[in-house]
Amino acid sequence: MNNAKPALTLLESNRSALIEDFRSFVAAPSFPCVGAKSALTRQRLEFEVCDSLGSSASADVLRESLARFSERHPDPGMDPVSFVAIFRDQVTGEDDFHKRLWMQLQAIHDLDVAEHPWAPDVSDDPGSSDFSFSVASRAFFVQLTPHLKNQWVERRYRAANPMIFLPPRGALGRAPVLRTPQGERK
Repeated sequence: MNNAKPALTLLESNRSALIEDFRSFVAAPSFPCVGAKSALTRQRLEFEVCDSLGSSASADVLRESLARFSERHPDPGMDPVSFVAIFRDQVTGEDDFHKRLWMQLQAIHDLDVAEHPWAPDVSDDPGSSDFSFSVASRAFFVQLTPHLKNQWVERRYRAANPMIFLPPRGALGRAPVLRTPQGERK
C-alpha cells in the first residue's frame, strides 16, 4: 500500500506553510512595517508562491497574478492592500538576491510590455526617484523583504524565504529602499 501524498498536495501544503510563515513574520511585535501589519490585519494581502526568483516560469505566473490583482483592486484608497511573491528556492546572499530580483522584474516586464505600456504616472528609469515597477499599466513599489541583512532592517527581522512585497503605488506614503541594477541604493 502506497501512503505517499500526491505531489500537488505536497506543493499546496508547502504553499500554505510559506504563507503562514510570512503572516507570522509580519504579525510579530518586532516587525517594523505598519502598512504590512495593517494589510495583514485587514486580510488585504494576496500571495503567489513560485519556485525560483529570477526564473521565466515565475515571471509568467507573477505577471498574470499581478494583472489580476490590479483588476481586483483598481483603487485601494486608504485601506492598504499588497501583493506578496514568495519563492521556495533560497538565494546565496544579498548580491544573488538583487541579481535575481532584477532578472525577475525584467522578465515580468518583457512579458507585460507586449500588452501594456508603462504606468504613465511613474518613471521607468530605476535610477529615478520617481521609479516604480509597472505591470498592466499599474505602478507598484518594489519592497524587498528582509531575509538578508541590509541597511534598513536589523538582523532580527529576517524572513525564511526570498520575497518581494508589491504594494500598489499610492498605498504607501513613502518610497522603498531599492538597489538599482548597478547596485546603488535608492
